[in-house]
Formats: sequence, C-alpha cells, structure tokens
Amino acid sequence: MTTLGQTDANGKLDGGRITSTLLTPAARLQALPRHFGPLFTTVENCVYDTMRHLCAAYRGDFWDFYELSNGGFYMVPTGTDHYRLFCPGNGYEGTLSAEATGLAVCAMAYSQLSFWPDGGRIAEDYYRLRDYIATHAAVRQLYDVLD
Repeated sequence: MTTLGQTDANGKLDGGRITSTLLTPAARLQALPRHFGPLFTTVENCVYDTMRHLCAAYRGDFWDFYELSNGGFYMVPTGTDHYRLFCPGNGYEGTLSAEATGLAVCAMAYSQLSFWPDGGRIAEDYYRLRDYIATHAAVRQLYDVLD
C-alpha cells in the first residue's frame, strides 16, 4: 500500500497512520542489510525458521518485502493467501492471511533476536512493526498469536 501525504518525525502520515510499501525487486537487495546491518542473514533465517515452527504445512516460499513509513520492515510469504498457524507457546491455533502471517512471524523473530547481544537494532524494528500491527485490520488475531 502506498499512501501519499505529509509524514511527521515518526514516519506517520497525517492522522497518525503508518503505511506499508511493497519493495521492487531492485530495492529488495539492500533492504535487509539496511534494516539489520551485519545480522541481516540471521534475521532472515530466523523468520523462515519461525514460520516452519508455526506452520506445519510450510515448505518454503518466496517472500515479499515491505517497508513501513515509520522506518520498519517486514516480510510476507507468497505461497498461498492464508496460512494455518499453531503456536505451542501460547496455544494459539488459527488461520491468518498471508500478510498477517508475515507480520506475526516477523514480530516473533524480531522479538527473539532483540535479546541477542547486538539486538538493539532488531528491537527498534520490532517496535516499529508492533506500532504497525496495532493499526492492522487483523490486530486482534495478531495479538492472539503474539500473546
């Protein structure tokens, strides 16, 4: 989604709305290093591992990359429109859209990695993503997964 308008210092548009933008193939190449520095491969692999942990049917997919107007970043699997997730840590079981699945999986991965010794940069992206999740149409389901 691309929305035009003036942004404030936090990257929020007029009215406080955070927007997401699908990255072009050329822009994808530098997205992970820009957001996560030298830990970019660790972050990417943790996202994929988290997806495998939550979705028994997941066997790998191409993932779209999105940047947020507040400086955040997330990835969305493209193999199907919906994914069935089970989170053993909190008992959540349900089906989410591909976008909501990507948001949940990225938030979980970022949260886990934020506790690493060099995780401060990842923690910043976690909070940016969390701010976007709070405005997402599937916010209730996302909070259930992330609880």
